[in-house]
Amino acid sequence: MRQTNIELCRIFAILLVVVVHSDFSVFGYPETLSDTNLFLLLTESFAIIGVNVFVLITGYFSVTPKKSSLLNLTYICLFYAVLRFFLNLFVGNPITLNNFLFISNSNWFIPCYFGLLLFAPALNALCNNLSKRQLVWTILLIVLYETYIGFLELSQQDVGFRRGYSVLSFMVLYLIARYIKLYDVLPKLKNWSGIIYIICSFVLAVIAYLLLYFGYGKSLPKLFAYVNPLIIFSSISFFLLFEKMELKYNKTVNHIAKSCLAVLLVHACSEAVPYMHSNYQFIYSSYSGILVVVFWIVSILVTFLFAVLIDQIRIYSYKIITRNNNQNNGLSNSIIQS
Repeated sequence: MRQTNIELCRIFAILLVVVVHSDFSVFGYPETLSDTNLFLLLTESFAIIGVNVFVLITGYFSVTPKKSSLLNLTYICLFYAVLRFFLNLFVGNPITLNNFLFISNSNWFIPCYFGLLLFAPALNALCNNLSKRQLVWTILLIVLYETYIGFLELSQQDVGFRRGYSVLSFMVLYLIARYIKLYDVLPKLKNWSGIIYIICSFVLAVIAYLLLYFGYGKSLPKLFAYVNPLIIFSSISFFLLFEKMELKYNKTVNHIAKSCLAVLLVHACSEAVPYMHSNYQFIYSSYSGILVVVFWIVSILVTFLFAVLIDQIRIYSYKIITRNNNQNNGLSNSIIQS
């Protein structure tokens, strides 16, 4: 059964992803203080954890690739691939095979997530066969190596971390979440998780400001990499904030959470990005003060709700397909038995 507190965390995680895609993804990273908007800087610092939290949730519950789950995930991707195909056909845009198969830069999450699911049984076996201390040291050593290679990039060798945009980085987050689930964490860390998340976010913003102040603005993309240890720790704290909550089962929250991946696929696809960018550029150039915040939040929520509503078609159609398939299997079994 779905846990409402974790499903609520999943919803907030995908909302933070939408926020990130309305921030520096639209306006670009500032390189000097003169072209820096502190509101955007703070927003990015608090929202950059979205993808990491989404993957932590997967690791917390652990996954074992089953036929039903893989078919469901495949159907989600196929549904939105077909939707994009007809959208491009309608507006006259060129249709590329890479976009259709979700292997373009704008769709990097899908192949990485599929890869994580395929490696999940091996990761589960690793966690089950290592002692608590061994698992901790394994995670720490991998994170340190990931920091050295994927974050600091002190080595010129490409080992596939890609600053967090890779299946290897997802595997690290998966192991961290399995540790949290199997061995729990210090109660004090859970009790202070909300404050720790806020502190980490502010520290990230301060570091970004100092980099700009001292003329190292070009380092901001590296600072906001998903493999930054500060961002990983902030992601863990945010997740623990919800993990410790005791919420009653909420059917509405749990149902909406089913569409979180759909929100990602709808708003981050290459066909939707230009419209999103123009919308947020219009808001920032046309309004000021509190109005910017209000219209910005409204745009985020409208994007989320629009994707969730579209996904109801996908959910309903999948139920019909699986129901018919089960009925056909039942009929076949009856014929065989008779």
